[in-house]
Amino acid sequence: MSFLSRVVIALTSTVFALTANAADVKLPSGVVWHGDTGAVVLFVVKESGKNQTYTGTLSKIDGKMLFFSIETPTGTATRKPVFLTDLVSMKTVSAAVEPAATTPTLTDAGAAI
Repeated sequence: MSFLSRVVIALTSTVFALTANAADVKLPSGVVWHGDTGAVVLFVVKESGKNQTYTGTLSKIDGKMLFFSIETPTGTATRKPVFLTDLVSMKTVSAAVEPAATTPTLTDAGAAI
């Protein structure tokens, strides 16, 4: 397989891996949130009997769990798993951004690889 073929396959795989997926999340209250993975979401979770509010990026939905990427008070990113049963509300802050599709080009088609 040529170097160019490997580059095209790697770029295509990366673009598909970053693509947002449409998601519908039914909250325990019966309300359905419509959005995409990759969206920035304001969400409220019941923790130790109290409602806690977070803002994060919805990264994955896996059965009865949602996974968010949030920033801690120290400024580091962390993954926050949330059981669907503990979710009180969700609101989209900003929609997921689709990566721009790019086509690899060669500046000199005759260059040896």
